Amino acid sequence: MPASNSARAVWRTRLTWLIFVLVVALTAACTPGCTRDEPAAEPRRTALRNTIEATNVGARLIVTATVTTILTPRSFVVADVDLPAQGLLVLSDARAELQPRGLVTVYGVLDRFDYARLAARFDLAAPAAYHAYDNRKILVAADVSSRA
Repeated sequence: MPASNSARAVWRTRLTWLIFVLVVALTAACTPGCTRDEPAAEPRRTALRNTIEATNVGARLIVTATVTTILTPRSFVVADVDLPAQGLLVLSDARAELQPRGLVTVYGVLDRFDYARLAARFDLAAPAAYHAYDNRKILVAADVSSRA
């Protein structure tokens, strides 16, 4: 029996040393606040994308944004961080129940604004009200849902 106890003692000692070495190695590698030469990770910065600029005329689009200007019951401007700086002109065949600063979801097709071509169809106000949108992309709405 003494040989068997001796063998157990050797294995117990080896196992103890193995556990000790693993604990030391893991502690050295994973200690919070340890100083390493690696730079700290920084969050990635993503550029805001102008959705309208990145989308082709004729494409179907759903936009949820804030109403900034109501030009007529069928033409209004919306704004959001990924829309053009001057806002997005929306033209609708149906009258929309809108609130200034209200949230709307618009489903439609991108088109280029041409006052002469669109004025009669959408019962637009005087041309001066739309000057900022001449030849720019606009959204012709098939559906407007007010979230106000």
